[in-house]
Amino acid sequence: MKKTFIYLFSMLALMTFSACGHDDEPDQPDEIQSTELLYFSKTVRGNTITFLQNNGTIELNYTQGTIQLTCDYNDYKGQRHTMSTPKMKLILVSDYTYAFSDKESINTFDGSYPNGMINLDTGVVWFSFTNEYEQTIVTTYLNFPAPTSTITSLEDNRSYQHTGSSYLFAPQDAQGKTCVMQINNFIANLSGVVEDDLIQFQGLPMTPTTDGYTITADRAEATYGGHYTITDVHLIISSQCKAINGSFKYNGYKISIAGSMFP
Repeated sequence: MKKTFIYLFSMLALMTFSACGHDDEPDQPDEIQSTELLYFSKTVRGNTITFLQNNGTIELNYTQGTIQLTCDYNDYKGQRHTMSTPKMKLILVSDYTYAFSDKESINTFDGSYPNGMINLDTGVVWFSFTNEYEQTIVTTYLNFPAPTSTITSLEDNRSYQHTGSSYLFAPQDAQGKTCVMQINNFIANLSGVVEDDLIQFQGLPMTPTTDGYTITADRAEATYGGHYTITDVHLIISSQCKAINGSFKYNGYKISIAGSMFP
């Protein structure tokens, strides 16, 4: 049986807004659900980066098809603020992905021009807002559901490509200096055979950057799943946390990945 990672919350995967807001329906109270989430916020001003891990909320109005988000963040000086967005309409982009924005919201140190995306299949929330000369990017865990994986034999340079694995990352500490990496449907051979449904690595070194994060490690041992050892880990999460590329080595193969959070 395929296991579910601890950061995934199933509530989002069951959401639907396709039946909301019909004029011919009788008046009834809005169906609203508010859920607490673990958020990771990163504020960037020039080359200055401040990170904050905190609990916030997401409020979903099923009847109106809207979303409202609340979280704390640190400004570039390290001072803590609370951001609460207005209610924003969810607009279907593709499959399970919805976009939201409010171009009229202007509040100094309360968040101006909030905008973002939510994937109802992976449960990932991404949103951004600005304050004067700084930008804050807020995410839940980061999930890349179907990146292109290229597996190359280090012995004879033969390679195999697939999109069957998914990668999930979540910062582990208050400074964003370490992270958890989960790989679902781990494939590390040229035949395409899944070696493990789920493996997980904890404590991987992570560095927040102005465009996302870098994850590097000379060696890492799996803390969940089989006895897997990976080496030469160099992964770059970019496009303000919405894209990933990089590679690591395992058992005589180099595994390179490239993909996006919202395919």
